[in-house]
Amino acid sequence: MTTRTPLLCFTLFCANLLTAQSEPKVYSIERCSTPPVIDGKSNDEVWNDAAIATNFFMLEPENGTPERNERRTEVQLAFDDDAIYVFARMHDESPEQILHQYSPRDVYNVNTDYFGIFINPFNDGLSDFNFYVTAAGVQSDSRTTDDGEDISWNTVWKSEVSIDSLGWTVEMEIPYQCLRFSEKAVKDWGLNMMRYTRRNRQNYTWNFIDRSVATYELQTGLLRGMENIKPPVRLSLMPYFSAYENVYPSGDHAESVNFGADLKYGINESFTLDATLIPDFGQVAFDKQVLNLGPFENQYQENRQFFVEGTDLFSKGNMFYSRRIGGSPKNITNADLSDLSDLTQDYTRLLNATKISGRTSGNTGIGFLNAITDNNYIEGTDSTGEELRILTEPLTNYNVFVIDQRINRNRSVSLVNTNVMRNGAARDANVTGFIANLNNNSNSYKLYGEGKYAHIAQGDSTIGDYSTYVALSKIKGNWRWNIAQQYVGDEFDQNDLGFQARNNRFGHSVEGSYQIFQPTGWFNRYRITAIATHYMLANPRVYESFDVEGHFFGITKRFFAFGLDFESSPVDKIDYFEARVPDRKFIRPPGYTHSGWISTDYRRPFAIDASFTYYRQPGFDNEMYSFNIEPIVRVNDKLNFSYEITPSFESNNTGWSGFMGDSVIIGARGIWTAQQNLKLNYIFTPKMSLSLNFRHYWRSLRYNQYYNLEEDGTIEVIAEDLGNDVNFNTVNVDLKFSWWYAPGSELVLLYRSSLIDSDNNVNSSYGENFIQSIGMPSTHIFSIRLTYFLDYAIFAS
Repeated sequence: MTTRTPLLCFTLFCANLLTAQSEPKVYSIERCSTPPVIDGKSNDEVWNDAAIATNFFMLEPENGTPERNERRTEVQLAFDDDAIYVFARMHDESPEQILHQYSPRDVYNVNTDYFGIFINPFNDGLSDFNFYVTAAGVQSDSRTTDDGEDISWNTVWKSEVSIDSLGWTVEMEIPYQCLRFSEKAVKDWGLNMMRYTRRNRQNYTWNFIDRSVATYELQTGLLRGMENIKPPVRLSLMPYFSAYENVYPSGDHAESVNFGADLKYGINESFTLDATLIPDFGQVAFDKQVLNLGPFENQYQENRQFFVEGTDLFSKGNMFYSRRIGGSPKNITNADLSDLSDLTQDYTRLLNATKISGRTSGNTGIGFLNAITDNNYIEGTDSTGEELRILTEPLTNYNVFVIDQRINRNRSVSLVNTNVMRNGAARDANVTGFIANLNNNSNSYKLYGEGKYAHIAQGDSTIGDYSTYVALSKIKGNWRWNIAQQYVGDEFDQNDLGFQARNNRFGHSVEGSYQIFQPTGWFNRYRITAIATHYMLANPRVYESFDVEGHFFGITKRFFAFGLDFESSPVDKIDYFEARVPDRKFIRPPGYTHSGWISTDYRRPFAIDASFTYYRQPGFDNEMYSFNIEPIVRVNDKLNFSYEITPSFESNNTGWSGFMGDSVIIGARGIWTAQQNLKLNYIFTPKMSLSLNFRHYWRSLRYNQYYNLEEDGTIEVIAEDLGNDVNFNTVNVDLKFSWWYAPGSELVLLYRSSLIDSDNNVNSSYGENFIQSIGMPSTHIFSIRLTYFLDYAIFAS
């Protein structure tokens, strides 16, 4: 008898696990006559009779282990004509050990327990609406997209938490205004729920998720019984007031006051119109600017809320780079500015922007985005002393249109068109792309393909070219692989509204990996990856580069994470872009990179992230050493800070330095780079916080030799000293106070200081340079921004 008991338990466990894998769980929800009072307590009548969802399965570190009874999760749901209601009890035998660090809104993955519920009215394996509440009472919401989780999506809902002798509880009210669903009856909605216990870093879900299957969103349970509900009128207005006081290095002052509004309107049950009227982006986070030595532009993160939230449809095919709209001006008219001095130019002004997006009951996603920017001028003085005002960027209309059809929950085909029309004879651009993302029925293989055609018109001339990308991947199991081919025509250009670092490329890549999904030996998780890439020019079809790389990532059972990486270019690279002129090549000898990183357990009050990189290119006697160290300190549940410093030194970095007559000059230079970043957060309450972000970036270039680039791609020493040394500094400080004083309404006070300076003084030490930089006159901005959320549903009730 005793020998059979463990075997019987094991058999029942396996049977339970197999059932969870093969059949989704079903929660039958009931309509309630009286809604609960959202106070984190279970003393409402509705919770006396509502069914209980329990028997959660571990997602990680183990995958599939059932919850222990003494730490079980029990969730109840109900609904009425206005909202879905949720009550969740997280049992815990040691409630005094429940972690509950405070954090700003939308930041839930800190040193705290949390509960999340994921609702998908279309049950399409994609359109999840996600709602999280931490044990400290902090709310976070997001939407699931093809690109993952869109944490920028925000809505207004209610929640309260309570910690008691049995563990902790959360009660939620999710109004239908937060969701999109069809008025046409749908038998089942998608549903899953998650509980995370921070002190042992265990994550559980109600419907079992097999981590060996890449598509988590397809492994949801079912919410049955959402019947006889009518999609509400979704109309909200968020007016804003902002005021700025700018103090410039010269001592001059400038004041401005702005009024505007953001509008959301549900055109029907599935589609939403978003508009920003007289937008103001003066308080968005600063860019982490660097001194770029390469031939291709830097790509920066979008921080403007309108262009971040709800843009998943527009991101398909990577054809939309919203930073093209407004912001840093461009000389689109190709105006001759060589004779001008004392140049001044403001950022390009965004006049308005509108987007419409949603999905039909047939799972067809449609997105439309339009934005208009104003004329932009540069002002300066010519050689005669006359002041001139020259148009560099005309009035411009930006447009994106997307149709995306989901098929059987795990396949999609999309058509994307971007169009840029500029006033007058300036450059216009139109790019059309077709994207297919196809999984097989068992979601073990994926075929991804895209084809794009770009048409550019300027004056009487037109250019057209295309690009393609196709990849076949195994996405299930321990062993995975990917084979891909890319073609980018030599005249293909999507940069008017997209981002494309370069064109003229034909390449292949092969990737293989092995990973574990159950703790093994020392590890909770690890992954080993090997990649090989080969590139040629598309026109003419000549060799460019061949690279191999290997990567290891692991997390031990003590939650110590680390990684090791190796990259090698075993043969010469032929660089056709470094010379900055067409049809010129630069031969780079073989090189290799070793790097590694560590990340200690974030549950502890003191943690540390650190990394190192070593690069060697023997043919140019080029070496690079780079280090990064970031201590992370949690003083208590309200105060935390981190300090990151990244020094690096590279000897004999060899690249383009300039022109001398018709000659291309290559320089060998020593490069010193250092970046330090201090972040401090004090969270007064879940709705009120203070943050400080300080960043200093320094890069110093000292040339020790110049070369002439020969026609065959080799370099020859020249004696001239071109004096191209550079000392570059940027300093940014943001001190921000945020108060969510009412649902969806925020008051922000911001002090900002910024400095960018470049000169030829490369002789000072880093310490001297740092002291000199922070002591230089900089721009100081004091601002206040007040937004207020107005919801039609509140006024109509």
